[in-house]
Amino acid sequence: MFNELASQKREKRADQQRAQDRDDRVQQARRDLYARLNATARAYRVAARDAVRATERGEDVDSALLDAAKEAWAEEYSQA
Repeated sequence: MFNELASQKREKRADQQRAQDRDDRVQQARRDLYARLNATARAYRVAARDAVRATERGEDVDSALLDAAKEAWAEEYSQA
């Protein structure tokens, strides 16, 4: 009887630990995703700002850079 009760307690603690580990992994994945989203959003804003400033100076703008930054941001946004 005592061994059975102790075994049940160990199993319950193991289940709780597995659930906690799973929750921790989900939280970390979410933090990583939003960190990547923020980084791509920042890169997109910088590329857009640089394009606007270059245009104001009368310089040619490489729209491929802006498009690439926008696509990277859109991809991360769709994942978020």
